Amino acid sequence: MINKSLGGGGVGAARNSALPLITGEFVLFVDNDDWLEPNHIEVLYKSLKETDFDISIVNFTQFMEERSSYAFHVTEKDCFQEVFTPQEWFSREYNGRFAFGQCFTVPWCKLYKASIFENISYPEDEKVEDDYTTWKHYLMADRVVFTNVALYYHRKCEMSVTKTVDSTYVFPLKSIEERVTILSLIGFDISEELKAYRWRLNLHGESYLASGHMQEYQTCLQKIAILEKWNK
Repeated sequence: MINKSLGGGGVGAARNSALPLITGEFVLFVDNDDWLEPNHIEVLYKSLKETDFDISIVNFTQFMEERSSYAFHVTEKDCFQEVFTPQEWFSREYNGRFAFGQCFTVPWCKLYKASIFENISYPEDEKVEDDYTTWKHYLMADRVVFTNVALYYHRKCEMSVTKTVDSTYVFPLKSIEERVTILSLIGFDISEELKAYRWRLNLHGESYLASGHMQEYQTCLQKIAILEKWNK
């Protein structure tokens, strides 16, 4: 067990301190205030061992702490298992059904082969380190197996990042610009990424305008104009 204060490096620093010490075959993350169904790891592990794929993913249930209530994304009748290539899994990134979008981005509710983390580290100076990182794990995989059963409980509270910071921190431009660049270079379909990128540009542009940062606002407008010209 590694006991490390988050300090200035946040969650990214904590994960980076542990990754070089891995001696086993697999990696699994659990947020400190979340919890698991008893068979969470068993289901993830069996899926990887039976298929010899690289990343196993399950769904989750959200616990709303302020209201002491649960948000369920799947029911028993929704259970299925499907295997994806990285290209196929990226096509689900912005699919709201069964909370695919959040399953795509978060580092938890997954079991990874340890080899996936070679040469990949988490940023230590960003609010949402997973938005910069998780998609790179998929690109290092050959196959991803997804089991649509909720075996992870994610606690949502008022003190979480998405509740206490501006939305521009939760949806940064730098991470999606890197993602669009890499996916374009390797020949992936980036049409949905470009829609998401434009949405983030509008979000940031409105924030810059409201705060009087006119140069940054104009930069967002310029990028939106280029996208409109070449992606009609």
